[in-house]
Amino acid sequence: MKKRITLLILCCTSFSFAQLLLDPTYGNGGIVDTGLPSGNAYSSGISGVSNASYFYPDRSVLIPYSLNPNFSIQFPNLAPTIGVKKYLENGSLDLSFGTNGTALFTSNNHAERFDISGITVQDDGKIVLVGRTHSLGGFSYDYKVFVCRFNANGTKDTSFGTNGVTILNTYVETSADPNDERLTDVTVDSQGRILAVGYNYWYLGGTNYDGSGLAIRFTANGAVDTTFGVNGIFESPLTGTDSFSTIYTADNGDFLLLGNVVPSSTSSNLTVMRINSNGSLTSWFGTNGITQINFGGKTYPGNLFVQYNGSLMVAGLNITSGLAFAKLDPNGVLDPSFSGDGMSFTNIAVPNHYTIGAENYPGISSDLIEQMPNGQYILCMTVRQSNSYNYIIAHLNEDTTLYSAFMTNGYYLNDVTAWDWARAAHLQNDNKLVVMVSAILYRYQDYISLSSPEVSSPLQAFYPNPTKASLELGQTYDEVILFDALGKQVFTRKHVATLDLSSLEAGVYYVQVQLATGERLTRKVVKE
Repeated sequence: MKKRITLLILCCTSFSFAQLLLDPTYGNGGIVDTGLPSGNAYSSGISGVSNASYFYPDRSVLIPYSLNPNFSIQFPNLAPTIGVKKYLENGSLDLSFGTNGTALFTSNNHAERFDISGITVQDDGKIVLVGRTHSLGGFSYDYKVFVCRFNANGTKDTSFGTNGVTILNTYVETSADPNDERLTDVTVDSQGRILAVGYNYWYLGGTNYDGSGLAIRFTANGAVDTTFGVNGIFESPLTGTDSFSTIYTADNGDFLLLGNVVPSSTSSNLTVMRINSNGSLTSWFGTNGITQINFGGKTYPGNLFVQYNGSLMVAGLNITSGLAFAKLDPNGVLDPSFSGDGMSFTNIAVPNHYTIGAENYPGISSDLIEQMPNGQYILCMTVRQSNSYNYIIAHLNEDTTLYSAFMTNGYYLNDVTAWDWARAAHLQNDNKLVVMVSAILYRYQDYISLSSPEVSSPLQAFYPNPTKASLELGQTYDEVILFDALGKQVFTRKHVATLDLSSLEAGVYYVQVQLATGERLTRKVVKE
């Protein structure tokens, strides 16, 4: 999945939050039921909808899934399948995609099983999926990793791997004991090479396991790229069972790998590793390329956000303490300007529900939390109530405390069915919020309702807007950042009162300025 900072249109410092109302222009009254199976398991190890999804800038969305029918040998027409559904901005299936809106990869091996964990889209529109696979019979849990690719129109890309898929065994099982390997996330570099992260682990006997986080690079045609790491694989050097959950592309072509390490049965720490394009650790980051963040007890990774100055905000879930956040400076060192020691906890107490962070509580993933341009956060989580599960949408301040002005005490609680499994949250560029719960998409209108007193805003002096050439800012700002409509940074200017936009293509842009107080404000600008 490509990670981007999503920009909202903030016209002033004052904005208010409306009640969450379903968008009647989307699907059936704001709801799109994919019709896919969704088991009552939080991780992706089941037949049905994946936790991974991909939201396009045009507000369409890809929903991957797998169908692994039981007794498929007895029922030969029920072949194991990798599928992707594409929904348009209005919630209808894109009938030009695949077959009536669905792309399919069907295995010829009826004993094969697929589990999709990650998705991204290449610059040429091709769709890349990663996960794990295994075959029934023999050592039935001898897992392997896979990469599958579809063309932009939803047809199988037969030029990739073997008939559209590459399967790789990073650990060969020699017994019936439980072992596992999985690719969890994927990105594509500027040369069209595919870089996927995940893990493998194996049984050592008794209650002991070992395992490693992995990053594997594939060429554009699906072969393992042996010029990367060791024979195409970067393996975490840490002692203890560790894994990678998410990959991010840094501005210089390096990669940031978010994961965790389990040094003992009672603890797990978040890890951020920085590797360069040849698959070796970047020595200047953290300690020889690695930063470990110890919150105490067990902490599992959520998301990582690259800030305007190169610093990093890391989000996770701590068992017992709830949401865990850490701020790293650009060198990978904890930043004490955040919460005194660089770390903080946020406990969201939902009445009549289990405490977030309880041992048996579902976690968060990179698809469930986003950061807004003002530094605040939106997240969607599953909350447990006895033997049923509901979901919440929460809003956090920049310091990661609950924003109490949002809804009731900073969160919105919804109970739809007995098994409301939060899978994705995405804030569109029109301020509408899309969440995926179980196998159903919900879109809320006007998540952020802008207030009107723009005359009190220090940004009122931006003129002319629209503009054909220059934009007058009305005063000199220490730093000005220009973003395009997709949230991609176009340029940064220091100590300026005028921006020259004459060379830019016509369209919508966002100008973010830094005030003397350190506060950052953002305004929409139209280039003609």
